[in-house]
Order: sequence, then C-alpha cells, then structure tokens
Amino acid sequence: TRSGASPFGVHDLVGNVWEWTNDWYHSSYYADGPAENPQGPENGVVKSVRGGSYAVDASHVRPTYRARDDPSLKGPEVGFRCAADMNVTAVTPTSWANVKAPVAAKADHEDRRR
Repeated sequence: TRSGASPFGVHDLVGNVWEWTNDWYHSSYYADGPAENPQGPENGVVKSVRGGSYAVDASHVRPTYRARDDPSLKGPEVGFRCAADMNVTAVTPTSWANVKAPVAAKADHEDRRR
C-alpha cells in the first residue's frame, strides 16, 4: 500500500535487515519437503534468513526470498522478528473493509503530519 504496510497493517516485512528464522537451511528442502508449513530439516550447519536487507540487490528484498547464514553471525544487516502463532480466520469482504479502513486512516494522518 502507499503507506508501506501490508493489507493487514504490518510494516517493515522486508528490506531493513535479514531476519533469522528457526529453520535449518537446505537448498532443496522446499522442493522435497512438505507442501504445507515446511519447517526446514531437523538439523544442519546454517540457518535460513529471509526478507533481504538494505545491503543487497532489490531482487532479494521480498518475504519469500530465502538465504542462509552461519547462526553465529553478528552484524548490522541481520536481526530477528518476534512472532507468535494465532488463530486465523478467513477474511470476508465485510471484515476486509474493517481492516483496510484503519490502515488508510493512519496513512492519511501521517501524510498530513509531513
């Protein structure tokens, strides 16, 4: 959206820093692993990182881009995102309007402040 948020109001999904996942990395895991909720191999040497960072080519800056790195890596281009499982319900056209309205109102408010 114009404000940079996802349709559900989530900001900064990509491009700030690479975000560590809890998944071990294997180059062919997604091709060979389960179709639903693939969680990576049970063990490995490197962990998966996602989202790209300010220091990479724009083609790598997307939530679905997966790279790998040594889990002991420390640096300004790598971080993590706190996340939790939650009950998910389908978005109906009525509830979608409720989701979009607060995001649009917030974006309009921020535009007026500039």
